[in-house]
Amino acid sequence: MSEIEIVDVHTTISERYIRDPALFTPEKLSDIFSECRHKIRLSSTDARIEAGEIPVESVKQLAEAIRPHRQITGWIAVNPHFLEQGLEAIELAVKTHGMKCVGEMIQYMENWETDEYKVLPFVKLSGDLGVPISFHAGAWSHVEGVIHLAESFPRTNFIMAHFGGRAWNTAWRLLKDSGIRNIWGEINLKEPTNKKILADSQERISAIIDALGIERVVFGTDSCVEDAKYNYGNWLLDTLESMKLSDRDIERICGLNAREVMGLDPL
Repeated sequence: MSEIEIVDVHTTISERYIRDPALFTPEKLSDIFSECRHKIRLSSTDARIEAGEIPVESVKQLAEAIRPHRQITGWIAVNPHFLEQGLEAIELAVKTHGMKCVGEMIQYMENWETDEYKVLPFVKLSGDLGVPISFHAGAWSHVEGVIHLAESFPRTNFIMAHFGGRAWNTAWRLLKDSGIRNIWGEINLKEPTNKKILADSQERISAIIDALGIERVVFGTDSCVEDAKYNYGNWLLDTLESMKLSDRDIERICGLNAREVMGLDPL
């Protein structure tokens, strides 16, 4: 499987590299990826807390930081409380810099209501521009909110980050047999260091496949690109191979589904 491409749809670029892109060299990225037994591509946004409050500047600085790296695709961080700036940033990111997703949304929402009205213009614009929007979904209410948005905006594609977190059973129950075709479920997993962790990851992956179909499962780590070695993809391969999935199904989960929903060419 050494030639398989993994797309991690949920990462950030550290503040240090955003503020000083000269530190973030191709050699540095090669070192970070040096233990990967696969091809790897990251979908990343600006890690700074204030990124959504300065979305246009954030987009420009993120674009500069990732420009030397073919293995990184940009996402747009926006804050619903900054409507005009956020919409401008999305247009700039997609049309000028070729960024491929909006998100992860929810952290700035009032009362943590996923489908709170301020987010609606961002959801619509994402659909109009043909890029998916990722929503934090770490509880049952977030899951319900993403489903409500997906039903209300059928032309927009949604990535359900964390697939419910501890409420993954709720996500499975609500999405199974729902007929919704514009939600992609994101796998998060831990290093399979023992049978219990491995079994838990296998159960969650099986639930996402059962709820959405193999073609709408993606992989995301919610990790920050810093100096540490990137080993998450190896953990994913270890887990998927232990499940005895076909090579084609593994290829879909690892990267093909993400490439399709974001419109990415293979590396």
